Amino acid sequence: MAFEKKRFHLFNQGVLIAIGLLIIQQLIVASSTIWITRLIAQIQQGNFSYKFLGFYLASLFLPYFPGAAALIEMAKAKAWANIQYINIFSSVYHGQIVKWTNSSHHSTLSSILTGEAPQTINGYLDYLYYFASCGLNVFFNLIILVFIVEPLLLISYATGILLAFLILKTQKKWKRILSIRAQQGRIKWTSMLLKAWDNILLGNSYNFNIWQKKTDKRGKRLSANSIKLESLSQGVSMGMAFVLLGPSFALICYLPMMYEYNLTTLAIMIVALPGLFQMSTYSYEMLFVLADFPMQKSRMNTVRNLLDSSDFPQIEQSYDKLEKRVHWDKIRVSCHETEIPSKTIIESLPCQGRYTIKGENGSGKSSLLLLFKLMKGGEAFYLPAKHELAFQLSKDGFSRGQLVQKTLQEILEKLDASIVLLDEWDANLDTFNQQQLSRLIDKISQKKCVIEVRHR
Repeated sequence: MAFEKKRFHLFNQGVLIAIGLLIIQQLIVASSTIWITRLIAQIQQGNFSYKFLGFYLASLFLPYFPGAAALIEMAKAKAWANIQYINIFSSVYHGQIVKWTNSSHHSTLSSILTGEAPQTINGYLDYLYYFASCGLNVFFNLIILVFIVEPLLLISYATGILLAFLILKTQKKWKRILSIRAQQGRIKWTSMLLKAWDNILLGNSYNFNIWQKKTDKRGKRLSANSIKLESLSQGVSMGMAFVLLGPSFALICYLPMMYEYNLTTLAIMIVALPGLFQMSTYSYEMLFVLADFPMQKSRMNTVRNLLDSSDFPQIEQSYDKLEKRVHWDKIRVSCHETEIPSKTIIESLPCQGRYTIKGENGSGKSSLLLLFKLMKGGEAFYLPAKHELAFQLSKDGFSRGQLVQKTLQEILEKLDASIVLLDEWDANLDTFNQQQLSRLIDKISQKKCVIEVRHR
């Protein structure tokens, strides 16, 4: 199934509504400067305006309402994005049997899907929301301050932005490299944590020591890469803060000398100073967030690349890969203890009956079952020896024999597939359980074609 990255959209309805609410919020916040300067001008003229006072007070508490609504919409947007990601992942990887057999790929993929992907998607949406919040605050406040206080603020601010942008541009390459290293280190470290259950709880000192050594090594590597990345981020952000705020601070120091005889203008300027400092703070935060864009983009690309199926093998290629793993001369196929030629079963699958595949380790017995699954698709049901397949039954409190029995019973009663592929269902079962389950499999084979792999 071909898949293009553009199908995964972060900008869903929730994000767009949240941005709209942010615009309303920041317009109200920025308007506070207009109302307070109008109020000061009225007072300088010997008047007092309750209207402007009311508008000013309203501009202080009203922003909380669209702000809260925007955060609620962002929570919806994150949930939708994660659900969409899982749905696309399911459609892209459904039936990719060859990839299922790759244990190292399984570890990396599981690490990304269960840890890195949700964190990255949520973090990226938070990043976009915060950047939009800072950017809108700076934009609206700058327009108001330029018109109310001093047009030269636009020049000083533009100078600071240009200098900060140059710093941002020079660090882009190194930050992207360090971001990729940190993310890969995090994925590898998480893949080791996914193996913690058996290595810790079983109490085998030999396995635990190996696991702990590898985990510590990857943890130290992750820590070193993360420290390098954060050090670069902080250094860049401090440099941008100085060059951004410098021109505006210099102008602020110069303005009182320009308007020392215009008390009304000086009063308005002094009242507007908190807004100017707030704008400078938001500008610094906006550029600091912008400096993290290479890191955010590289992390998001890693998550998106998981959904790229352009390098997936075609059906014919998958068929060839699996068939090459099957050593026909080392495999025996029997039906009711009557041996039949190995390739007969693959050339024409019967509609019912019980067929047993035996052979030495490494002969390709499991690969043969997977080959059947690949050939028949939804007509065949494959049950591995060890799995996390979802069934209606509860797994709690059952022994392995009981669990296999209930699984087979559900297959008999609920399954629509005409072919059932059982891979070493008798592993680690005593003779009694094997005989009991074998009778149940005979019952299934009266309605379906059962092909099983067994050691004994």
